[in-house]
Amino acid sequence: MVRLTTLWALALAVLYSVIFWIAGEAIIRSFTDIVEIRALAMGFLHWLIVMPVIAVWSYQFDGIFIGATKTAAMMWTMILAFAVYAVALLVLVPRFGNHGLWGAMMIFLAMRGIGLALCYPWLVRNQIGDTPREIGP
Repeated sequence: MVRLTTLWALALAVLYSVIFWIAGEAIIRSFTDIVEIRALAMGFLHWLIVMPVIAVWSYQFDGIFIGATKTAAMMWTMILAFAVYAVALLVLVPRFGNHGLWGAMMIFLAMRGIGLALCYPWLVRNQIGDTPREIGP
Protein backbone atom coordinates (compact mmCIF):
# COMPACT_ATOMS: atom_id res chain seq x y z
CA MET A 1 0.00 0.00 0.00
CA VAL A 2 2.88 2.39 0.76
CA ARG A 3 4.31 1.84 -2.70
CA LEU A 4 0.94 2.58 -4.31
CA THR A 5 0.30 5.75 -2.31
CA THR A 6 3.85 6.92 -3.01
CA LEU A 7 3.31 6.48 -6.75
CA TRP A 8 0.05 8.42 -6.52
CA ALA A 9 1.69 11.17 -4.48
CA LEU A 10 4.58 11.48 -6.93
CA ALA A 11 2.24 11.45 -9.94
CA LEU A 12 0.11 14.21 -8.45
CA ALA A 13 3.20 16.24 -7.50
CA VAL A 14 4.45 16.04 -11.08
CA LEU A 15 0.97 16.93 -12.35
CA TYR A 16 0.84 20.01 -10.10
CA SER A 17 4.30 21.04 -11.29
CA VAL A 18 3.22 20.70 -14.92
CA ILE A 19 0.05 22.70 -14.23
CA PHE A 20 2.06 25.47 -12.55
CA TRP A 21 4.52 25.43 -15.47
CA ILE A 22 1.79 25.64 -18.12
CA ALA A 23 -0.76 27.82 -16.31
CA GLY A 24 1.39 29.68 -13.81
CA GLU A 25 1.05 33.04 -15.49
CA ALA A 26 -2.74 32.66 -15.73
CA ILE A 27 -2.90 31.67 -12.06
CA ILE A 28 -0.92 34.76 -11.09
CA ARG A 29 -3.15 36.96 -13.29
CA SER A 30 -6.21 35.57 -11.48
CA PHE A 31 -4.89 36.87 -8.15
CA THR A 32 -4.27 40.49 -9.12
CA ASP A 33 -4.67 42.98 -11.92
CA ILE A 34 -1.72 45.08 -10.71
CA VAL A 35 0.92 44.76 -13.43
CA GLU A 36 3.88 45.33 -11.09
CA ILE A 37 2.70 42.60 -8.69
CA ARG A 38 2.18 40.18 -11.57
CA ALA A 39 5.69 40.86 -12.86
CA LEU A 40 7.17 40.40 -9.40
CA ALA A 41 5.28 37.14 -8.86
CA MET A 42 6.40 35.80 -12.25
CA GLY A 43 9.99 36.10 -11.04
CA PHE A 44 9.22 33.51 -8.36
CA LEU A 45 7.13 31.14 -10.47
CA HIS A 46 9.99 28.66 -10.93
CA TRP A 47 9.94 28.02 -7.16
CA LEU A 48 6.25 27.15 -7.33
CA ILE A 49 6.93 24.79 -10.22
CA VAL A 50 9.59 22.75 -8.38
CA MET A 51 8.01 22.84 -4.92
CA PRO A 52 5.50 19.97 -5.34
CA VAL A 53 8.20 17.52 -6.47
CA ILE A 54 10.48 18.50 -3.58
CA ALA A 55 7.75 18.70 -0.92
CA VAL A 56 5.92 15.48 -1.81
CA TRP A 57 8.47 13.32 -0.02
CA SER A 58 8.15 15.04 3.35
CA TYR A 59 4.35 14.93 3.19
CA GLN A 60 4.24 11.33 2.00
CA PHE A 61 6.53 10.17 4.78
CA ASP A 62 4.55 12.27 7.29
CA GLY A 63 1.50 10.22 6.39
CA ILE A 64 3.39 6.96 6.72
CA PHE A 65 4.87 7.82 10.12
CA ILE A 66 1.59 9.26 11.45
CA GLY A 67 -0.24 6.16 10.26
CA ALA A 68 2.28 3.98 12.07
CA THR A 69 1.89 6.21 15.17
CA LYS A 70 5.64 6.80 15.22
CA THR A 71 5.87 10.55 15.25
CA ALA A 72 9.11 10.77 17.25
CA ALA A 73 11.05 10.30 14.01
CA MET A 74 9.08 13.19 12.54
CA MET A 75 9.97 15.38 15.51
CA TRP A 76 13.69 14.64 15.27
CA THR A 77 13.84 15.11 11.51
CA MET A 78 11.86 18.34 11.87
CA ILE A 79 14.38 19.64 14.42
CA LEU A 80 17.28 18.73 12.11
CA ALA A 81 15.54 20.22 9.08
CA PHE A 82 14.81 23.42 10.99
CA ALA A 83 18.46 23.74 12.04
CA VAL A 84 19.57 23.39 8.41
CA TYR A 85 16.81 25.81 7.35
CA ALA A 86 17.98 28.40 9.89
CA VAL A 87 21.54 28.22 8.56
CA ALA A 88 20.26 28.40 4.98
CA LEU A 89 18.24 31.50 5.88
CA LEU A 90 21.27 33.19 7.39
CA VAL A 91 23.38 32.40 4.34
CA LEU A 92 20.92 32.73 1.45
CA VAL A 93 18.57 35.57 2.33
CA PRO A 94 21.22 38.30 2.71
CA ARG A 95 22.71 37.31 -0.63
CA PHE A 96 19.62 36.43 -2.68
CA GLY A 97 16.73 38.17 -0.91
CA ASN A 98 13.35 36.55 -1.43
CA HIS A 99 14.89 33.92 -3.72
CA GLY A 100 17.09 32.96 -0.77
CA LEU A 101 13.98 32.56 1.38
CA TRP A 102 12.40 30.29 -1.21
CA GLY A 103 15.66 28.34 -1.54
CA ALA A 104 15.85 27.89 2.22
CA MET A 105 12.26 26.62 2.23
CA MET A 106 13.11 24.08 -0.50
CA ILE A 107 16.11 22.95 1.54
CA PHE A 108 13.87 22.58 4.61
CA LEU A 109 11.33 20.46 2.74
CA ALA A 110 14.07 18.36 1.14
CA MET A 111 15.75 17.77 4.51
CA ARG A 112 12.46 16.61 6.03
CA GLY A 113 11.88 14.19 3.17
CA ILE A 114 15.45 12.88 3.21
CA GLY A 115 15.45 12.53 7.00
CA LEU A 116 12.21 10.56 7.06
CA ALA A 117 13.33 8.46 4.08
CA LEU A 118 16.44 7.51 6.06
CA CYS A 119 14.22 6.54 9.03
CA TYR A 120 11.79 4.53 6.89
CA PRO A 121 13.82 1.27 6.79
CA TRP A 122 13.86 1.30 10.61
CA LEU A 123 10.08 1.75 10.58
CA VAL A 124 9.62 -1.19 8.22
CA ARG A 125 11.97 -3.45 10.20
CA ASN A 126 10.74 -2.58 13.66
CA GLN A 127 7.21 -1.25 13.51
CA ILE A 128 5.28 -2.53 10.54
CA GLY A 129 6.00 -6.22 11.10
CA ASP A 130 3.98 -8.64 13.25
CA THR A 131 5.73 -7.70 16.50
CA PRO A 132 6.23 -3.95 16.82
CA ARG A 133 8.93 -2.85 19.25
CA GLU A 134 9.30 0.46 21.04
CA ILE A 135 12.57 2.32 20.62
CA GLY A 136 13.74 5.87 20.55
CA PRO A 137 13.99 8.71 23.01
